[in-house]
This record gives sequence, C-alpha cells and structure tokens, in this order.
Amino acid sequence: MENTLNYQFNYKAPVVAATAPRVDPDAPAFASEDGLVASLSAHEVIFLTKRTGEPHVMTFQVLQAMDQCREFRSLDEHIARIQSTIPALASKRDDVRRVLDSLVQRQLLVSDVQFIERVRAQPRALAKFRAAFIRACDSPSELQHLLISLTDYERRFRANRHYVVLDDSTLPAHVNEQRDLLREFARTTGCKATYVGRSERAKLVEKLGKALPQAAGVLPRLLAREASAQAALFGGGRGKNLALLLGAGARIAMFDDDMRLPLKRAALLPAINRFCEVRPRG
Repeated sequence: MENTLNYQFNYKAPVVAATAPRVDPDAPAFASEDGLVASLSAHEVIFLTKRTGEPHVMTFQVLQAMDQCREFRSLDEHIARIQSTIPALASKRDDVRRVLDSLVQRQLLVSDVQFIERVRAQPRALAKFRAAFIRACDSPSELQHLLISLTDYERRFRANRHYVVLDDSTLPAHVNEQRDLLREFARTTGCKATYVGRSERAKLVEKLGKALPQAAGVLPRLLAREASAQAALFGGGRGKNLALLLGAGARIAMFDDDMRLPLKRAALLPAINRFCEVRPRG
C-alpha cells in the first residue's frame, strides 16, 4: 500500500506469542489490495484502491491489519500474524476474523483465484525477443554444423537475430576455435553475435557479487563451471541460468551445440514422454 502521508507502523512483540495455525492446504489464500491512504481524522483514514480508485473509510487499526496481509496466505495465517504483530489485537481473534471477513466482502482482500482470473483477463503484449542463446562445450564440429544451419535460416528469412554463444569448454584449442566460428558466422550473416566464455562469466559473477553481496557466495556455483563440485560435467543448467539472466525477462531461444535447423519433433515423442513420466511413490 502506498501512503501519501508516509505512515509508519512500529509493532512491539506481544508477551505471549500466538500459536501457529494449522494450515489447511485447500483453504483459499488472500492478499490485500494495493492503494493510496490519506488521513480523515485522528482515528480514521480513507483508502483508495489503485486498481479501481474506489474509496474505503476505515480505522487506523484496520489499516494496520491490512498492512500485515500483503502476501497470499489463508485467513487463519493472516489472523495469527496480525495477533503476533499488533499487541492490542493479541487476544481478539474473533474480532480480527470478523474484520478480515468484512475486508473480503469489500474486495479489499482478494483471493488467489480472483487474482489469477484478473491476470488472465488482462491483454498481454508479446515480450521483446532478446537473443538466441547457444550452449556449447568442447564440440567445435557440432557448433559449426549448427551455425551453418542458422546461416541458412538467416539467408532465407532475414531474421537478423542476436546470437550469444555460452561456451563452457575447458580445452583452450576448442575455446579459440569456437570463438572463431562465431566471428565467421557474424561476418557471413551480418547478425550481432556475442561470445561468453570463462573470463566473461568471471567478470559477470564479480560484478553481480558487488551489486548483490548477499548472493556473492552462491553466484559462482550457479554460473561458473570451475566453482562446481561436478566441474568435469558440462552442466547445462549453468547455461540456462546465464541465458535467463542475460535475457532479463525478455523472450529468448535456447540451442545446444548438437542441434540443427529445422528442428524436428518425433511423432512418438508424446507417447515416450507419457511412458517416461516420473510419478511420486505413494
């Protein structure tokens, strides 16, 4: 909730903590609507929902309770949280329940089902295409065949895509050869091409570690091959992590170096997927 008067709620922990509720996995989850708040009196505020602009008058205490309901949780979980953070309500479970039920009726607490329906109903623009990422690892000949097929694709459709090779190779000769293949591909097609090898990954990890010191310890294991306990393996997951990171929320395409265009899907693939489906043991 955005606050036009910069309210700040400071809560003192109650002497006796509320008992943790038993969570019903089938219970609906609710979260408070976002809105703007302005003072009406010493005890009341007006709350304008951002989504509709509809005004609602409520007490400061009800606003405090709404502020504790920002995350999707069941009503029982919200009640326990409110009781544990607002001392004046620690022994008023029934009163808190009535207030939350009222907020649900006024649609100031929205259910997870309602929220999903709203999202589905909103028109969504197609995200911008960022790049085609190619995961490569010590296979220059395979990468060469893929780039040849991509060259034919660019000549036929003039897509002018941006291509990024994520090289996980360990042999210096393969690193040099695959970088040269990408340069030749860029020269032949005129497409923008970017090479991301070990040194580029290291610089990125260092830069991210400085920007996000709380994640500095885990970043190398997520993005860098030499930091993994299974460094001898290709570890395509690191390539996916890096592609998603560099994609920055835009649309991307992912290739492995042993793929070719046009991509073909075997007619038996759906049946094979059903046959190989992993089911939990019960």
